[in-house]
Amino acid sequence: MHMHPYCSMMLAAHLTTFAALTAATEMLIAERGTAASELLRERGGAGKLLKEAACDLTWRDFDSLYDSIAFFDQVAADYFSATGTRLGGSHSMSFPYHMRRSGGSRHVASADGRLSVGECTASTPHGTWHTQRIGPLRSFGGYDWFNIYHRDFATVKQVMSSLSAGQRVGVTAHVTGPVDERGKLLPLPPIHIHHNVIAVGSGGVHAGVEVAMVFECLLRGESCLDASGMVCHLGDYQCLSDGGGTDCFAREYGEHIKLFTEPLALTAMLNDVRPAGSPPLVWYYQAALRVTIVNDPSALLPLSAQIFAGPFEVSVQFQNFGTIDVPAGVDSLVYYSGRIAFGGTIMGIDWHSHQLKFQSALVVASPPDAMGLGAGKLRPRRPWLPIITTEAGFGSNTALREYLLHQLALSSGSLDALVCDVHGRTEVANGTRVDRLPSKRCQAWTFSAEDVFTVAGFCGPITQERTDGPVFAGMSGTSSGSTFSQHVQAIIYYVAADAASHYTIKVCSQDADATDRALSRRDVLRAVFHGGTADAPPTPLEHAAVAFLVFYLYCADAAVRRPLAFLALVAGLIYGLHRLKRKKPHLCSCRMVSLAVTATVYVGTLVVSTFLVQDLVFLVNRVDAELLASMEAEYATATTRAILVAVGVVLVASVTASCVMAAAATPPAKAGGSVLL
Repeated sequence: MHMHPYCSMMLAAHLTTFAALTAATEMLIAERGTAASELLRERGGAGKLLKEAACDLTWRDFDSLYDSIAFFDQVAADYFSATGTRLGGSHSMSFPYHMRRSGGSRHVASADGRLSVGECTASTPHGTWHTQRIGPLRSFGGYDWFNIYHRDFATVKQVMSSLSAGQRVGVTAHVTGPVDERGKLLPLPPIHIHHNVIAVGSGGVHAGVEVAMVFECLLRGESCLDASGMVCHLGDYQCLSDGGGTDCFAREYGEHIKLFTEPLALTAMLNDVRPAGSPPLVWYYQAALRVTIVNDPSALLPLSAQIFAGPFEVSVQFQNFGTIDVPAGVDSLVYYSGRIAFGGTIMGIDWHSHQLKFQSALVVASPPDAMGLGAGKLRPRRPWLPIITTEAGFGSNTALREYLLHQLALSSGSLDALVCDVHGRTEVANGTRVDRLPSKRCQAWTFSAEDVFTVAGFCGPITQERTDGPVFAGMSGTSSGSTFSQHVQAIIYYVAADAASHYTIKVCSQDADATDRALSRRDVLRAVFHGGTADAPPTPLEHAAVAFLVFYLYCADAAVRRPLAFLALVAGLIYGLHRLKRKKPHLCSCRMVSLAVTATVYVGTLVVSTFLVQDLVFLVNRVDAELLASMEAEYATATTRAILVAVGVVLVASVTASCVMAAAATPPAKAGGSVLL
């Protein structure tokens, strides 16, 4: 088949233009992209910082830690099915958890089968190191799943209690991760850090599972799952072997400080990724924080952390910690958009994905349509579904990425809106291909609260995937099957405009306004209605539906908390209805009873949402939750109440009219035992 010379010339011109555009785009990214370390010191220096933090540990029983729990699961799925083997702790783990108490000593390497915690401090010119080591743990491979939680950094609490007026306290460096008996950091493999998070306040993933805590959170804004974090350490934070390896388990903040005003909470989940039945490995989990007291507010810049998480499906992905299922064998795109909770200037970024199927990502300070996303084949059918690259009309993610960058340059005249360019990295260790810290090129970005951003993650097979041994999947050991559990998460570190430290998380969708500015009760309950993260802003009807669901939760909570009073109320209502049916049967028709029940529910919903529960509940630390609630426009709450009032008035009017009509239609008086017709 021969091509017309003119067509050949035009095709060659287009190919030349595209190649030039691609080269120019990459050059512009390279020119504008500043190494993240120039903004905020990149991860590294663990060896140096551990020497600085060295001190003699004082040991005590793990059960003495406030609100502590440690348990073992054979597989990740056991966590949300609430099974497992208890290893120790002071927290009872209420329903639906049913921890096995036998067999725990197999995974605790101490002579008495009990976990311990060692603590110590070391003073330096830059602050005081507070080290906490928990163990000894014993694992045998097979992706053993160890969970540790507590709210008792005792030495840090002592510092907080000794602060004078005007003083502030915060963290200026940290080292976290698994260590051996000598305190040496353990790499991946053998130990995978699923996630280690030190949060301000309650923290704790289990707070999103225990029924009692769910009610406390959704109704009273207390004991909430805090999915944000002050210090985050995820599974792909280990550098390449020639780039420092476990030295990247640390970060020093330079001229910045992460302030906190509440006690700290730890959540750690770790796995032994060696083959099942491997020789026993004894190890510990350790967290070391350099805590600094600030007398001069201008001495250090307060640093904040904002987690941007992608959408998830309730039935599947939430059980896998908010992952998205991407195809394992072909290229795909996952993107989402949102608004920033607080204004400020970016200082750096951490990226988290399961690197085996992660290629690259773009973080852009523009809405999706600026990159050509959001319509047609470049918008997923549901928020949590990936876009298959070939189905969208592109031969590969390379072509799709270039198209998005080209559209961004056309829409704004430059690539100034490109905040970060991220590329995945893996390497083979002990015959297994494993995750490593991705490379990043970022530039300074000053933003206002409610500014829109977009994250686009390119997933699919990686060029270096082939290896003679197994490959690491990030969530469940080795990879198998047609789908792959993937995270597409950006953690933005910034200096806030209000000179405070904020720690928030936002679960995003393709529409920037589909979810609240931070993960909230409304987001969670709307996800129940939609089967996952919503794809559009809440409608007035959804506001009302959320209020109804809160009302039902309030009734269920009342029934559990005060069962006798609740049963007495139900019995009284049944008795009253029975008496009413005997004396005035015409008032007990199906229509009248239905209207009365509906009106009661509406009035109850109005009373509960107005007076008995907190208006806005955000699933972050208490200080930021209260600040976000005060900043949040009252539109949603006002809309909910307006709808409830309007519908309630209509229903009450309907019931009243029905009662009047029913009374007017009362049967004639009986005479001689017969009804007069």
